[in-house]
Amino acid sequence: MALKEIIKNLPDSPGIYILKDREGKAIYIGKASSLRKRVTSHFSKVDSPKEDTLQRKTVDIEYIPLANTAEALLWEAVLIKEKQPLYNVKYRDDKSYPFLKISIGEKFPRVFIGRGKEEKDCLHFGPYSNIRLLREALKMVRRIFPFRSCRVLPKKSCLYYPLRLCPAPCIGKIAEEDYKEIIHNIGLLLEGKREELEKELGEKMREEAEKENFEKAAKIRDQLKGLAQLKTLRFGTETFLQELKNILKLEKVPYHIEAFDLSHLSGCFALTIST
Repeated sequence: MALKEIIKNLPDSPGIYILKDREGKAIYIGKASSLRKRVTSHFSKVDSPKEDTLQRKTVDIEYIPLANTAEALLWEAVLIKEKQPLYNVKYRDDKSYPFLKISIGEKFPRVFIGRGKEEKDCLHFGPYSNIRLLREALKMVRRIFPFRSCRVLPKKSCLYYPLRLCPAPCIGKIAEEDYKEIIHNIGLLLEGKREELEKELGEKMREEAEKENFEKAAKIRDQLKGLAQLKTLRFGTETFLQELKNILKLEKVPYHIEAFDLSHLSGCFALTIST
């Protein structure tokens, strides 16, 4: 298929794109809120030597549709590290970009965001190009695998515990072995090893069920559901928005949606909230 046709058929939704040369090697990897618009911008005009080179060398484009740009940020860093594309030079300056970090040497490792790779007592994932999107991505991960983020373990649990975003190792609500399994799972997810992670979780769930540890098996089942939900969102978002456009008879597909709460307090004081 000609390059113009490939670009024309790209979805107008978030994801990762991979520009490839004649040998099938990745020469540039990027993320986008709209794959079609972002890739089109690479080939619409030449405003730098880098863009000129990409236009001349690109013969194929691969893409991965994703749920949102926050998830795309995680995938971008994983794929750049794996494929080492020649023209992703911005990630060579590690000091300028944020990393996801996991402390090591602690009984209950901490997961947090920080810049640079100076801390020798941490595992580093990244670098990532956008701190705001990185925070959103970390929230997504935390809903599936709750973790500790505090610098020092407190004597009382914080708000994250009742929200199920932290298993509260500070007050002994989780065993060290179980917590380190969570950290192991987060590591696999951040490394882009989702298939390996799902396989391990599936085997663990069956083991716990056979032992009649049904509560543990149910927790793992929920984690698998969370991972599957991310996959479903990747391919379901574009279809859903297209259906919404048709139902509401809109001129184009909506990618910004606002909701308004018209509740009343005792018949007055209408509340209007935009999200």
